[in-house]
Amino acid sequence: MGVFVVDADGKPFYTNQKAKNIFGKGIIATATLEQIPEIYQIYLAGTETLYPFEKQPIFKALKGSNSTVDNMEIRQGEKIIPVGVWASPVFNQAGQLIYAIATFQDITERKKLKQKGFYLPNN
Repeated sequence: MGVFVVDADGKPFYTNQKAKNIFGKGIIATATLEQIPEIYQIYLAGTETLYPFEKQPIFKALKGSNSTVDNMEIRQGEKIIPVGVWASPVFNQAGQLIYAIATFQDITERKKLKQKGFYLPNN
């Protein structure tokens, strides 16, 4: 499971090794929330459109909501990795948002099974 964390301002803060492998790079600390799709090559599945930052689960988590999507692709050159993403806000004891955390995994096999007509729940 890949883990990607941004601070309350939307600046990348942490990625684990699995996330680095899927993205093909580590933290770009200078990235803004709006730049994340371009920097990390995050696309709306099946299109040539960068994933709109305002629809990203991590963006929604920064607004205080949990969010899940399975229509995201990460591209590394010719390689396309479909991912399922789950994001949540993280609050301190005073109730202030301090981080947003997104976890994601490669869902290539699940997508292949769905194409073959198998029903698989999204969790």
